[in-house]
Amino acid sequence: MCIRDRSSSDNATLDPGLFFSHASIMMFSAFSVGFLAGTPPLRAKFAAPRVVLSAHILGCTRAILLFALGAAWPSIRLDVGQQLLAARLLISSFWTDFLLHLVAGVVGPDKDSDTFFWNRVGTPHSAGPKVLSGVYKLGVPAGGCAMLWGGWLVMRGFTSSLSIWG
Repeated sequence: MCIRDRSSSDNATLDPGLFFSHASIMMFSAFSVGFLAGTPPLRAKFAAPRVVLSAHILGCTRAILLFALGAAWPSIRLDVGQQLLAARLLISSFWTDFLLHLVAGVVGPDKDSDTFFWNRVGTPHSAGPKVLSGVYKLGVPAGGCAMLWGGWLVMRGFTSSLSIWG
């Protein structure tokens, strides 16, 4: 992680370029996924093209949030350790959310019951392995908790920098 010093160790902050670089990569990835899932000859290659398109939208919105975080990051007043924790939680949860939804769209629904691969564990015609099912079942709630915790840290940093809050 890049730490930028603002003239003393009390004012050290995380470099906002970290958010901008992750946002740029995520935006490029999301637009690439949207292009692949939206092109008619390639759309047939995905098991669930609508889920892939929703992963595209999810990636775009997460990238916009990362751009906004990078722009607002200099006004957050937290210790360096808390800044690193908040940044790691938010960036990892955004990537986890995007990639898990992308994998769900690529592996797709079960053709017989229209349920996705995480519900197919134990069936004889299971195309999605049990490991992938477990990763999805644990990854989405874990990513959500990480996003809430990181967001709480960021909001705590904002409220400590606002003069109306004391």
